Amino acid sequence: MTLPARPGCLPWTRHHRKVAGTLALCFAFELADINSFAYVAPAVHHTLHLGLREISVVTAAGFLGMFAGATAGGRVAERTGRKRALRGSVLWFSVCSLATAGAFDTISLLATRFLTGCGLGAMTVVAVTYLAELIPANQRGRVQAGTLAVGLLGIPAMAFFGRAVIGLGPQSWRLVFVFGALGVFPLVISGWLPESPAWRRTPDAGTPLQLFRGSFARRTTMPATVWIFLTISYYGFASFAPTLLQEHGFTLTHSVGYTALTTLGAVPGALLAWPVADRFGLRGPVTVFSLLFACAGVAYGLTFTPAAIVIFGFLVAALNQTLVALLYSHTPRLFPAEIRATATGLCYGAGHLANAFGPLLVGQISLSLGYPAVFVFVGACGAVVAVAVLTLAPRRSEEPVPVTRTSRR
Repeated sequence: MTLPARPGCLPWTRHHRKVAGTLALCFAFELADINSFAYVAPAVHHTLHLGLREISVVTAAGFLGMFAGATAGGRVAERTGRKRALRGSVLWFSVCSLATAGAFDTISLLATRFLTGCGLGAMTVVAVTYLAELIPANQRGRVQAGTLAVGLLGIPAMAFFGRAVIGLGPQSWRLVFVFGALGVFPLVISGWLPESPAWRRTPDAGTPLQLFRGSFARRTTMPATVWIFLTISYYGFASFAPTLLQEHGFTLTHSVGYTALTTLGAVPGALLAWPVADRFGLRGPVTVFSLLFACAGVAYGLTFTPAAIVIFGFLVAALNQTLVALLYSHTPRLFPAEIRATATGLCYGAGHLANAFGPLLVGQISLSLGYPAVFVFVGACGAVVAVAVLTLAPRRSEEPVPVTRTSRR
């Protein structure tokens, strides 16, 4: 038994609950901030005179920042430790969210959303890697699902906060980003967190190029593909839903309200992963839930009654978070400790790099083909996720191969 593996074999304790609770709070502010621009976009459209294309570009800038943050954050976590990288990323996105509240034109909004995205992407990668290394092996999936479920409460909190404040005045949307800056609170209480024993005993990080060689190539390709299409499909939906509903004839208040109701599916969706993540592995659960996600996405675009919009939107949000919980649990497990954060950052970041262009694509689909076509696209992405997992995912019994290092001189 190697020393880095030992924490995964220890029993579940009160200490583990405190770690999971602290990270859940970090996730709550991170997830609230990721979704914040979707809720203020209609108001920003009026006050800063941004059109649909400009909104697409600003949304893309946030996801491009998440790619940069995820890839850089993984490398930083390998070199400086999980704890230091986690706390630094939380501080970064909190400060940058506050800066977004002061944006005064398209350029300043682009810059602040990009920088905020850097912190958000880094925080996610470091947190899921940290949990994978600290939590007992037979409970990692459940803890990832539970931590995500609690953290997801930040999405409806942000959605309903946004709905409450956007009607107060033409500049009240800025309060949404002030809310996001409250992420400094979990930073204050996270000082007690221990460093990951796996990191302490693997000071020499592997190189990213190793992830595309030999036995690692397939392990890297599969989660990267899944993250790309899952992220494009869901954030294409979430980022544009209020704006598309408004352009389809619903009022601004109703559009944001319907979208806020759909976010309530996120928490029960993450909890759907709880009973399956540690029992059935990756292939079966991800395939089934991705196909259900695809069907719900298409159904959302083919219905125009308020009740059906809320129901199918609820299902899209729920099933997306089921898939995210499963991927949070299994992506770090595919790689050895020496290169785990780097690999997780690269795979997770790939989804957000693609999604930097995804909003532009979704906006163009809407302009060229209309409202329903956007959600047919969402469904098609869900189907691609299922195919990628079935054809590329390793068998459950396959363990990651240790990193081969050259000796130091």
